[in-house]
Amino acid sequence: MRRVASVALCAFMVGCAPSPSLAPGASASAVAAPGLSVPSAQTSATTPQAKASADLPAIALVRKKTPAEKFADDHAACDGGDAEACLRIAGRYFYWPHQGGCGVPRGERAHVWLRVGPEDPEIDRSVAPTYVEKACAAGDKRSCKPRLNWAKTEIEDAYFSLERAHPGFIAFVAEIDPKRAKFIRDLAHDQGGPPGTFYELPKVTIPSGAVPDAAVKICHATRDCDEIITLLDELGFDDAAIAPVRHASGEALADACLEGECGCGAAAIDLPPTDPRRLDLARFGCADGEADGCYALGRAYEEGWGIPKNPAAALTEYEKACPPNRRPDQADERSKLACDRLSQAYELGDLVPKSATSATFYAWSACANPGFERYQGPCVRLGRLLFAVGSQGLGRSDPDFDALGPGSEPYGHRECKRPSVAAECAAYQKIRGVVP
Repeated sequence: MRRVASVALCAFMVGCAPSPSLAPGASASAVAAPGLSVPSAQTSATTPQAKASADLPAIALVRKKTPAEKFADDHAACDGGDAEACLRIAGRYFYWPHQGGCGVPRGERAHVWLRVGPEDPEIDRSVAPTYVEKACAAGDKRSCKPRLNWAKTEIEDAYFSLERAHPGFIAFVAEIDPKRAKFIRDLAHDQGGPPGTFYELPKVTIPSGAVPDAAVKICHATRDCDEIITLLDELGFDDAAIAPVRHASGEALADACLEGECGCGAAAIDLPPTDPRRLDLARFGCADGEADGCYALGRAYEEGWGIPKNPAAALTEYEKACPPNRRPDQADERSKLACDRLSQAYELGDLVPKSATSATFYAWSACANPGFERYQGPCVRLGRLLFAVGSQGLGRSDPDFDALGPGSEPYGHRECKRPSVAAECAAYQKIRGVVP
């Protein structure tokens, strides 16, 4: 739980991820993949690949509202004194899971396909506290301090933020290990120290019984599933045990999508491969500016989700989902799964010409929070690529990078403790000549 708790705290603070690798010659204000031209909204909108969407079948699913309409509804309700509506808007500006930038009016800008573009985070950081103050004025007493900025408040304030940003994770820990949940609160009150105390918590105790069943129930109820899935993976549950939780995540997010929330792309990713709704959900998500939605649409083109396969169109969607030029703090929108697919493509040469440097660049983008990611496969890929090409010429300067170097385990072997990447790690260790 130590790693999951820390990433959950990290998820609601913009810019907490490590800096991505800087390409040679890149400025501090932008990161660009080596050897890649940066696509513009104007050029990508006119390519044959982009026009392929016109050949897709009519969308069968019907949404009650769009994210922009939901945002407008919440804004009006907040102005009318609804504290919860104010906090929902704050969550959009604080980048809570799936809701970061959701429906926020952006106006004209270069990266029109993203909910959160390179120019948005500073503006969003300045706007978010306004809605917390409005929630306070509307009667939500716990909003009467800047509690969502956990780095500047006491640990109990951080816990409140964690409850708001990850209600499913908190509810799940409370259900499977009530003593541990109480310990977290007692620790907060007794120490009054920095949020770093969360990082030292031991793992929760797994009781007898069907823990994934509890996860499914809470996932449905809260629509907050990512950290639950990550925790189960870290606790040793294999893919077969976690599959019902992952599918519950897809169902919960699909329902939210049709109600007008974001998360449509994540729903398409988590639903079973045979679910016919995946293509429509991917299209909704990509149209909403969800990077994961564009990744899912790329998958639809590449794998043929009820449509003809189109590798060129798939590449276009992957590059929209993981732009080659973005902020060094990685606070703008991107899909880590799309970044990983591009890394794989540059390594194998199946969608683009081979380039070990570009493959490693995109691997860094896919594994921005090593040891904390829901999908750890990209982190193992990163370790393998570093073993192959080393650190020279990639512009990485942080201590973690220098400590890795050729021949290192992927981030201290943390990723390889999970069942979800056992096969990838075994293959990587075989290449390195390591005996488990």
